[in-house]
Amino acid sequence: FRTGPPPKLMSPEYTRAYNEVKNLGSATASDRTHDQTELANFWNGNFPGQFNALARALAISEGLSISESSRLLALNAVSMADALITAWDSKVHYNFWRPISAIQFGDSDGNSKTDGDAAWLPFVGTPPYSDHTSGANSLSGSSMRALSLIFGGNMDFEITTTNPGPTVNDTRSYSKFSEVRDEVVEARILQGIHFRFADVDARKQGEHIAQWAHSHYFRPVGEKFATENFDAETFLLGFRKP
Repeated sequence: FRTGPPPKLMSPEYTRAYNEVKNLGSATASDRTHDQTELANFWNGNFPGQFNALARALAISEGLSISESSRLLALNAVSMADALITAWDSKVHYNFWRPISAIQFGDSDGNSKTDGDAAWLPFVGTPPYSDHTSGANSLSGSSMRALSLIFGGNMDFEITTTNPGPTVNDTRSYSKFSEVRDEVVEARILQGIHFRFADVDARKQGEHIAQWAHSHYFRPVGEKFATENFDAETFLLGFRKP
């Protein structure tokens, strides 16, 4: 599931992404609106915590059985874990610089359309690992696809931020799982810590992994595993390699 490479530094795609994050993701003198700043703050927290809490809340609100809830929670958690592993594989493989490095050294990247700023800083602190692909978007893409495969794409729900910082509204309301996915793409740009291509590629990466997990594992099995004749030891042996 490794993505393709980030765009070349001289390409129009890189130039657009560079100037976008430089203008919207700056700690000071940013073009962010008030609402965009709130979005950046809201999604500056613990993504697995938020998405696992959402899965638990939906299991309760939808009245899922123990077996249905187990399937939901397993698919959500494993999809996120595998997506994050794949994101880090891409990060290590491509080792692409973050906006803070790219913008501070923009005058030496060979691209005349990327004006550098040695004093530029992002709105939130840059994590100490490379840009491509985005870990946050691998998590949101995989979790939202996993949940939509169980409940369908359209559903009313709420998510609460885990960021104790300056947010006006601690909870945001949604009617589609895709709305969360799209917000996280924007948020990482508004925070100044990712280029758009790293976000979009990670989102697609996570979605593909959740789709694969859903089609290969955690398949619905009716009630047969709840019967008295079910032999758990025999069942588990089928998953063990000699």
